[in-house]
Amino acid sequence: EESYSVAILIQEYADRMPQPPRVQIFATDINEAALEVARAGVYPANISADVTESRLLAYFEKEEDHRYRVHPSVRQMIVFAQHNVLSDPPFSRLDLVCCRNLLIYLDRTAQAVVLDMFAYALKPGGYLFLGNAESIDMISTAFETISKEHRIYRLRGDAGANARARMPSQLMDTGTHRASGSRRKPVTRSFDTPRGKSLEALHDRALAAASAPSVLINADYEIERVSPGASDFIVFSAGVPTRNLLNNVAPDIRLELRAALYRASASQQVVKAVFSRRDQEGRATGPVMTLTVDPVKAADEESTYWLVLFDQPPEASAPL
Repeated sequence: EESYSVAILIQEYADRMPQPPRVQIFATDINEAALEVARAGVYPANISADVTESRLLAYFEKEEDHRYRVHPSVRQMIVFAQHNVLSDPPFSRLDLVCCRNLLIYLDRTAQAVVLDMFAYALKPGGYLFLGNAESIDMISTAFETISKEHRIYRLRGDAGANARARMPSQLMDTGTHRASGSRRKPVTRSFDTPRGKSLEALHDRALAAASAPSVLINADYEIERVSPGASDFIVFSAGVPTRNLLNNVAPDIRLELRAALYRASASQQVVKAVFSRRDQEGRATGPVMTLTVDPVKAADEESTYWLVLFDQPPEASAPL
């Protein structure tokens, strides 16, 4: 509910601006099951007691069973991703972090670690919004109080850089936290190709370790190579041609791909996203698929490419 509430409030404000900014919200949780419910964006009829009629009309669609589904215009603002604030590398360059009613469940040491991660993640002058029962006055000096009543804080000067220096090294290496709890060493794959060798050779060597359809993209997410079968996941947009994969991937994959690329770019690690493809109404349209973003690199080049794999079981295995 909170992520959609934030999206709606920002959209209402942006609609009054002459040049509305592009807004991207990362909504995270440690529980994948909770994320699946959130991605669906479906709420019971009784939300009408808390949501005004004008907002229900503008930001929700009423279904035949009288439930309300979040409008696609709001849903597309949000990327849902599994993330553990105590063990996963932080996001970065954020304008606002909303973390309400989490700190109260942590001890003082863990609270300090999380607040340093938030300080690193925020842009200079970025804002932190906490729950009503939470306070950081005795834990962190990285933030100044904007509203004590509403628990709104602003990052001070270069506090983000200072926070990075204090953070545990295992949170700032290039690793990502695995579900098993083990930590992987960097896995950027290097291929011994002579300088000037075609990207075709690089893609072919990367594919030797993978069987799913794939796309090789450069650091700007531009498509360099497409493997057999990957065209099922590519929908080239009308208008001015662009090679950017995010502009041309199937719409029901785009949000998950954007989140995976963001995390892979930040960590330089393999990132996997497991999810169900859904139509504009939020209904599952097929079996669960796995999206993998894998950094690959030619031995004689500094540039990193990304191998994006689309692993989807045959349609016959889709749930009835």
